[in-house]
Amino acid sequence: MNVWNRPSRLPALVAGLVLVGLVALVFYPILGFEFINLDVDSSVINNPYIREFSSANVWHILTTPCLESYYPVRTLTYALDYSIWGLDPKGFKLTNALIHLINVLLLAWLVHRLVGRSAAQEESRHPWREALAATFACGVFAIHPVVVQSVTWVPGREELLMTLGALACIRFHLSARQAAAAGSRPAAVRAWHVLAAVSCLAACLSNVVGIVVPAFIVAWDWLTLPSPKLGKTIRGSLTMWVIAAATLMSKLSRWGLEPESSAYVAPTLPTPRWLLVLDVYWLNVKSLLWPVRLAISYDNMAFPRGYFDREVVLGIVAAGATCLLLWRLRRAKATLFGMVWFLIALAPAAQIMPNHILRADRFLYLPLVGLSVALAAGVASWSRTEMLRRKTSMAAAIAAGSGILFALAAASAGYVQTWRNPVTVWENSVRVTPEDGYQHDMLADALQDCGAVERALCHSLRSLELDFAKNPTGLCNRALVLALRPDMRLVDRTEAVRLAGRACELTDWKDPQCRSILAVSYCSLADAQVAAGQFAAARENYHKAIEQDDQYELALLNLALLLTTSGDSGVRDPAEAVRLAERACTIVEHPSPDALRILAEAYYAAGRVDQATATAERVIRIVERSGDKIMTESVRQWIENHQ
Repeated sequence: MNVWNRPSRLPALVAGLVLVGLVALVFYPILGFEFINLDVDSSVINNPYIREFSSANVWHILTTPCLESYYPVRTLTYALDYSIWGLDPKGFKLTNALIHLINVLLLAWLVHRLVGRSAAQEESRHPWREALAATFACGVFAIHPVVVQSVTWVPGREELLMTLGALACIRFHLSARQAAAAGSRPAAVRAWHVLAAVSCLAACLSNVVGIVVPAFIVAWDWLTLPSPKLGKTIRGSLTMWVIAAATLMSKLSRWGLEPESSAYVAPTLPTPRWLLVLDVYWLNVKSLLWPVRLAISYDNMAFPRGYFDREVVLGIVAAGATCLLLWRLRRAKATLFGMVWFLIALAPAAQIMPNHILRADRFLYLPLVGLSVALAAGVASWSRTEMLRRKTSMAAAIAAGSGILFALAAASAGYVQTWRNPVTVWENSVRVTPEDGYQHDMLADALQDCGAVERALCHSLRSLELDFAKNPTGLCNRALVLALRPDMRLVDRTEAVRLAGRACELTDWKDPQCRSILAVSYCSLADAQVAAGQFAAARENYHKAIEQDDQYELALLNLALLLTTSGDSGVRDPAEAVRLAERACTIVEHPSPDALRILAEAYYAAGRVDQATATAERVIRIVERSGDKIMTESVRQWIENHQ
């Protein structure tokens, strides 16, 4: 018998050893890396509940959110790490690497099961060919650059544990199906189902995205059962669906309500959500197909600009290509299952529902499992074609696959080195997204912690500059500070108008708060121009303030006063002043004495003396009730002077 067709456990053993070697080769350096200053402080370093496995601590871990979500399984593993290693980063990172390795080996088992199932339908089996296909596909998952974040960053463990639960769940579910088909005792079948449900629970309690695990089960049953029915397949995984629903309800009920929770607010979208979904889908596909310029964080305010944005167009192309591929694979069950896994796992991070993080490498860890399954099944099927039965063709295919794995290993090894410490992590992020103020701010914090004060200050100032350039809230806050300064500097108030105007542009002039602050900025600039004797310019800016907020009483009154009392005859307009002052006095139920005095001045300037006198007397009645004798006397003197 030809060695390529000889039935043996050796191919699987060799494949496993190769995968272990790949993981060790790429990720061994992380054992000397430091903690990264993002989430680790609160979840590990300063978390008193992982210091001891007491009943009180375990209860707290199981019942209290961590950061903005609920990760009790992850936190329990932190407690286990602390009991062994203390706060040595090496132990925490070693645990991450070991969990990733287990996931790789479980994926290899799943691929072997699926590929073996497909091969069993062929006339003969090719164990070495199947092992090579599985090794290549699982090797892609093992050392792909997008898995680096989950493996090297301690909080990325949530993705590792969730995937471990998902793979264990599918493994136990397949065993339950096999046991039932073989006529095993009902108790044995139920035991496999219980293990599958427990694995699903562990996935959900590691990361809320674990709620997609029952969908994997339904997809597999739907594709492989002889006469699948949707209701039957869902009932077969009903326990898992209950677990998923309970997890989701727990997430929703805890969001932002617990004292220890620091829930984030999903960003307000300046474009329709489907544009963002297409944009993010393309960027995720791009990261998988061409994994360069990866970072711990990306620009979460980089929304698509419109329907013809380049990423949106490419997202449409990618979505169309995905649909076409699914149609072409409709009879290749194992490959189709892998693609369906990929899409289901990617859906929670696709911005179909609001998420404060637009995209992150760790969101691709679980979807990459599905792609690896599809890749393994596809390569195994291709390896059984007539073309690859020749040894020369097979050798060329092996060389090509080895080259791809080598390229991925080199890219991942280089990316791993950027995770040595907080400074290298955020320096890499600044290189990837140099126009994101958040990256500069985090780098400034890291530099400050290591004593590089001057460099920290540079990045801190750059962060402020970029935030003002892209953040409407920051722009408006800065504009208010400048507009309300008491020193009447024209340069400051002109800058306030510029910043507030930029905020309005970013919000497409639809945010009333931004427009209101722009009105305040215009009014303050006009006030400074009046003080500088620039009456014509002041009149123009008062009008601009009123255009932005037609209920802005101060702008109406100040413009009315300017049009009444200006020494520039070209600016004076008593009739318009009366209209503005009357409008200002009708905005509120009880006009202030100052507003009424301006109205009286306008009436007098317009030649309406009786109305001016009546309005002034109204002012006297108001201020007399308040006991303001000085103002009362002032108004009376005004009446005498104008009669």
